[in-house]
Amino acid sequence: MWLSRLDLLAFGRFSNVSLKLGPGFHLVYGPNEAGKSTTLRAIRQLLFGFDERTSDNFVHSNPDLRIGGIVCDDSGVELAMIRRKSRKDPLRAADDTAVLDPKPLEDLLCGIDEATFSLRYGINYDQLIEGGHQIASGSGSLGEILFATGSGVMDLAAIQKKLTDEAAELFRPQGKKQRLNLALVEWEQQRKKVTEKLLPVSDWEDADRLRQETHVRLDEISQKWTLKSGERDRYRRWQQAWPLIQEQSSLEQQRASFASVKRLNADFGSRRQEAMVLLKHANSQEQAASGSLELARQQLEKLAIPQGFLEKADELASLITDWGSHRKAQIDRPQLVKESERHQAEFDSLYQSLGRSSQQMSLDELALDRTHRTRINQLGRQQSGLAQALQQAELRRDRLLKREGELQAQRAAIPIGRSLDELRSAVRRIRTEGDLEIQLTKLRDEILELQAHA
Repeated sequence: MWLSRLDLLAFGRFSNVSLKLGPGFHLVYGPNEAGKSTTLRAIRQLLFGFDERTSDNFVHSNPDLRIGGIVCDDSGVELAMIRRKSRKDPLRAADDTAVLDPKPLEDLLCGIDEATFSLRYGINYDQLIEGGHQIASGSGSLGEILFATGSGVMDLAAIQKKLTDEAAELFRPQGKKQRLNLALVEWEQQRKKVTEKLLPVSDWEDADRLRQETHVRLDEISQKWTLKSGERDRYRRWQQAWPLIQEQSSLEQQRASFASVKRLNADFGSRRQEAMVLLKHANSQEQAASGSLELARQQLEKLAIPQGFLEKADELASLITDWGSHRKAQIDRPQLVKESERHQAEFDSLYQSLGRSSQQMSLDELALDRTHRTRINQLGRQQSGLAQALQQAELRRDRLLKREGELQAQRAAIPIGRSLDELRSAVRRIRTEGDLEIQLTKLRDEILELQAHA
């Protein structure tokens, strides 16, 4: 038989604690008060019932005490049970409700009663101490069992007699030929010789004082040795560091000579490369711009511009601007006329959708609410401003047409000179490229800035 599992459901200091066991040897160990003895009592009381008076009810009261477990044997029989502290039906099934017949458990125990189990399988600490006393005194069944179990010897009394006889052969209080008696005589003789060889107290004190003085002197020498060793190591370090110190002094002097040199940033290399690329690109742009500027100057020198055009430059510029506005108005006028006609058609279509024509509508039907009247007033004021603007535009147009006639007459009076196509081409090219003087000045400033950074 063996215990497959022990459940300390409510016993001692334990609550709902399970130990998985099984066939074979199991060693349970732990510090004091861990619960080893409590577990041993739980196994005994699970198999044979609770003690009438128990000390394991300090946490759980007597009616609440519960021990569970599973008992098995080699034939495969397995019995799961729970033991209560109760005089009536204390053995229950695993559900703690159904009552179990104690006969299957007695069959698994094979006739072993509680006393035999306690002596052979459930010895506690106090029983071990008592058994040791019985072994020492040679009496008591527990001592005999323990000795027989530990040594494998069953006849303890015969062994004790044999040991007593052997002890008598070794030593007798008044004997002379026994081995221990002879050894004691020899020991006494040797003790006397040692007494004779003992050192006098004064000599021992002198030797001890000399020993202490020697230790003091040794400590002083050790301290001096430590100090000298430290000085020696320091001198060695100075000797090793002296060339480095000289080199450091030389490097510091060299660094002092570069004190006026500006410290470069960490990214100076990459910035310089970028600056060189930009400088090269700027130089190429400068050369191209210089070539274009020189070509433009040459072309300007070749042009023969009439002096009359130069004197009337401002009037010509104003005329060109007004002429452009007039041209735009002429271009926009057809579109505006179309939009006006379209709005008129939409207006007529709206009245037709109402079942009337615009000529048949009466004034009452055309009456508007306050919101529309306000909006119409606003539009009227705007129309008045637009009409004035239109009148001014027409006056300006008349002046421009008059001025245009005068200029055309002046132009007809100017002798025919060179073609202005080259001038127009040069002006367009210059306008396309922008102000070359400003571009050249910017390029020069960029070159000076890059040279300063480099």
